[in-house]
Amino acid sequence: MIFYTTKVGDEIIEFGGTFSKADDVLTIRQFDIDGGLTNKVGIKGLKDIINEFGKSQGVSRVVVEGAKRTTGANPGRLPAKLVFEIK
Repeated sequence: MIFYTTKVGDEIIEFGGTFSKADDVLTIRQFDIDGGLTNKVGIKGLKDIINEFGKSQGVSRVVVEGAKRTTGANPGRLPAKLVFEIK
């Protein structure tokens, strides 16, 4: 598993998973996010983070397959696969 660190506002967060790249698509399996904003990022924040990361990786699409939830309202649940078009 590989982790990347980025800054969101004044907070530092880490995200990681198992990364694979084929053609112009980056897939992150077992995606996990850590840091003080873990439960505050939301889908828009996640989209912004993934968009910046996708640009830095030179891809046009990032597919995120989440890890099994260990916290929050539904521990044990597998999140849906998310597809982000990088702009």
